[in-house]
Amino acid sequence: MTTHTVPPAPHFGRSPKATWDLILQPLTTHLCDLEAHLLHGQPLQDSLLSYTSLQHHHTLFLAGHSLLLGVTLLFQHDADPQTLGLVQDLACTVERLLPSEVSLPGVFEELAEDLQRDRTNGAPLHLHEVHQTATLLLQRFTLLDHPRPALFQSSVLFPQLHQPTLSPDHPLTPPLTALHPDPTLAPERQAREAALYALLENATLSEEQHAALLLLHLNARDRYTNHPVNVFLNMAGGCLLIARDRHTEARTSAVHTQALRAHLQAMHQELGRVRVAALRPGSLIERPDRPRIVHRALNLLRQTHYHQLTDASPVEAAQQHLLWRALDRLEDQWRQDLSPLQREQLHVRLMLRCCCALTDMHRAPGMGLPPLVEVAAQLSGLDPLWGWKALQPDIQIPPHENVALALRQVLTLLDLADSFQIDELGERLRDAAGHLLACCRHAGLRLPQQAAFERMYVISDAG
Repeated sequence: MTTHTVPPAPHFGRSPKATWDLILQPLTTHLCDLEAHLLHGQPLQDSLLSYTSLQHHHTLFLAGHSLLLGVTLLFQHDADPQTLGLVQDLACTVERLLPSEVSLPGVFEELAEDLQRDRTNGAPLHLHEVHQTATLLLQRFTLLDHPRPALFQSSVLFPQLHQPTLSPDHPLTPPLTALHPDPTLAPERQAREAALYALLENATLSEEQHAALLLLHLNARDRYTNHPVNVFLNMAGGCLLIARDRHTEARTSAVHTQALRAHLQAMHQELGRVRVAALRPGSLIERPDRPRIVHRALNLLRQTHYHQLTDASPVEAAQQHLLWRALDRLEDQWRQDLSPLQREQLHVRLMLRCCCALTDMHRAPGMGLPPLVEVAAQLSGLDPLWGWKALQPDIQIPPHENVALALRQVLTLLDLADSFQIDELGERLRDAAGHLLACCRHAGLRLPQQAAFERMYVISDAG
């Protein structure tokens, strides 16, 4: 085994410790604010946290302090791979729970490179996993006889909330049986589910097991929302490429790999042939890249398991609140004596709000929608699959061509126009509406009710 030496200088990733203190400062501020709120009832500084539950606050508090513990260990040159993995998972957890623009998980890729660890970003942790992770990190401090961070030592709340927990299953490597999806309720997909479980049971390689589980999740997409189908298909395909090559190298039977690939191709066809690099002829995974692909597949399964059991994030909860307000406003206004034009304006406004909600989530044929979004789509007459391929949230789109950003801009200006009489708003709204139409054209889309939208906001087709 190759031993990697960590440089003796206090250096974290490619940035000095002072830089990392600045990066983590918003987290420490939130933790102090949260402790004052939970202990003494002081108002929260971040209003988005008011949309979340007490358990959310407890999990954020414990995960945030645990993240500071883990980062302190890394500063003190603890190059243990499990410490890095736990820190990456805690960073994902905090980013999910913390209503902040600071992106924490990505910054740990720097450290992974410096430690020459070929790892990918982690997965968010459930509350019981946060308790276990904190226990493991505290044990590491005891083992290495390192001082704990000052903020942790001064916290009154952490010892009250933390439940020391150890489990035979490590948070980074849960048993695959814990990652099974709920069974599909779609009759046309139940036979495939049984076939995939049989292949999972008889798989001889871990890559086959991961691929089978990924395909089972896709097959049960009616039970879930916001599944990134293109990511699942690509990851399953990558695992099967590795399995194929491993069977070839070992001269063992690839019958299960071939059967799983047949299911992958059928589901690819069923989902409208989204782009799947692993299905291109001649595709292969280089031997040095294999562990990283398998690690990514496991993390994708862990992320999915987390999202299917957890509550909405602060941002998601705030978006749901806005949609509820839009529906309530529509109901109140609908009861009034409105002209046909005013009713049409209400429908267009609801359409825009619903399009905005849809562009923020992954969609696919046969996949469920959050109940509130489904109600809004029904009321607006909007096809829930409008632009689902072109507007996947994880597709990198330049800001000036981004339909989701353009929708938010139009809605923000409409909300401002409801509250303030500002002369410049009309011109800015016309510009924003034209920009939205241009973004839609670039994506090969037309807005639902586009003719009414253009007529209302006096948009020339030059956009």
